[in-house]
Amino acid sequence: MDNTVSPNSNPVGHLLEADELFCHQIMDSFACVGTTDRDWTEKVCAMAMARDGSLQLGFGLGKYPNRNVMDCYAGISRGKEQITVRASRQLSPKPNLTAIGPIRYEVVEPLNKVRFILEPNEVQPIAFDCLFEGRVPARFEDRSHIRQGYRVMTELVRYHQTGVASGWIEVEGIRSEITPENWVSTRDHSWECATAWGDHRAHWNLPTMAQVRVMSFSGARATWSVPTAVTMPCSSTSAG
Repeated sequence: MDNTVSPNSNPVGHLLEADELFCHQIMDSFACVGTTDRDWTEKVCAMAMARDGSLQLGFGLGKYPNRNVMDCYAGISRGKEQITVRASRQLSPKPNLTAIGPIRYEVVEPLNKVRFILEPNEVQPIAFDCLFEGRVPARFEDRSHIRQGYRVMTELVRYHQTGVASGWIEVEGIRSEITPENWVSTRDHSWECATAWGDHRAHWNLPTMAQVRVMSFSGARATWSVPTAVTMPCSSTSAG
């Protein structure tokens, strides 16, 4: 439902649930960011691994408000094999929904507990439900400010946190328990304007239905159709 009420002479962004909160920092709704730069990006990246090195999971999600795109990946490493599911969707009309198909990110307790989920799917024989719990406070790294000539190329802030994980992980029908005693985990959260991301010549106009393509190191391929997804060929040499 579109609850926007804006005079045409002075438009305001779409009204979202987040606009009920007392956290505004610009004269607009939470549907907008404080810059028109197409490179504005917000991302989370996480991993969890068994202490014996037998299994590792990776997770990442990115939001690109000025490109109207959200994308994500969820993968598992086992020995020398990596299996990954990737997805992308049109950001509107739910810009704050951190989910695409079977991949989901949830904040359980701010700055302490977050959840990474890959539901069972038809793309690859992997799934997990992992709860990260911090063991040390989240901490900012040094702020990045990179100039090239007269232009600011990158402005970035990112915080990191180390902790443990709990939940379960499944590969080819074999489910293993994730316990804090046997698994460690790290995560980060960043927001930035950086020219390194995406094709600056492209304007994504996503279809309402497309296929997500995935590839594991073994070379196996699968396709998966999801609403508001874009076709994405995946490299077999990159996890991120």
